[in-house]
Amino acid sequence: LLGPEPDMAWRRFGRAVALLAVEFGVTQMVALGAYPFAAPHTRPARLSVSSPSIDVLATVDFARSSVDVPAGMAGVLEHAMHAQKIPSLGIWAQVPHYVAAMEYPAASVALLDGLDEASGISIEALGLREEAREHRIRLDRMVAEKPEHESMVRQLEELHDLAIEQESDPETGSVDLELRSGDELAAEIQEFFRDQS
Repeated sequence: LLGPEPDMAWRRFGRAVALLAVEFGVTQMVALGAYPFAAPHTRPARLSVSSPSIDVLATVDFARSSVDVPAGMAGVLEHAMHAQKIPSLGIWAQVPHYVAAMEYPAASVALLDGLDEASGISIEALGLREEAREHRIRLDRMVAEKPEHESMVRQLEELHDLAIEQESDPETGSVDLELRSGDELAAEIQEFFRDQS
């Protein structure tokens, strides 16, 4: 589907699309998207997945987490298709936050690779892959011009590599994050601003 998201009646729209999918014999829905993330451009774009089905989630090896947030039409369609027994998932590329305002072909390449893994639909897109390679070279040059940018990318690389390591090691991958109260976070932010010159 291609077009603007409806402004209202999302559930009704989702049900209508799902019923059309049943009528046309659709056997799977895959939505593709991207979002800004604290990720370095020097690593392959990571993919995360969303789906209302545990069985569908088990078929792909993408990052996953559980968060309740406002969603878009892709999420509504995932649930509407699932209700009609059509396997559905969303594949999301993590785009480095510092390039989120520009085109980022590496995310498109990662999404196509993810589409292949999830559905068996393979798209070579050699031109896009070359564009991603050239874009990486341009970003490397831009980052190399400023030491503070190099430092930021190095930090992002360390965080990225640590996350990958924790996901692959069950003992470190299940580390619980400390949950802080709103008052504690507000006090920490106020202290940060007081310390700024």
